[in-house]
Amino acid sequence: MKVLVVDDCLSVRTLLKRYLTEWGFEFVSAASGQEALGEFGKSTLPRLIIVDWIMPEMQGPELIKEFRRQDPHRNAYIIMLTAKTGREALETAFRCGADDYLAKPIVKDELYRRVREGENILERQDSVQSSVEKITQAKS
Repeated sequence: MKVLVVDDCLSVRTLLKRYLTEWGFEFVSAASGQEALGEFGKSTLPRLIIVDWIMPEMQGPELIKEFRRQDPHRNAYIIMLTAKTGREALETAFRCGADDYLAKPIVKDELYRRVREGENILERQDSVQSSVEKITQAKS
């Protein structure tokens, strides 16, 4: 499964690339929200996305809102990655459309659990969608 990491910090992207490829994921990255939106337009966009909150030009919450606005039917699991902490930040992340929230500094085991959970949720969604399509075809 492909994972898109959107973070303006090269060292964070490098660390995440090392972890994700170690765990068998295909890594795709973007250094800005605008670059990520370019990836989003592709039909092969990774459905598992990790977005940094604080970036120049377009902040993470804005980017997530734009992802959701551009294609509200696309099943994507988005993890907000941030140094921001506290209930208000958590609520903001979920209100903008994030599915999960991970605080910096990155703890490898916690990242692993959250990425795997996102993968599991996407696989279950695919299974449900496949079942719905089969039932619809059988009724036709």
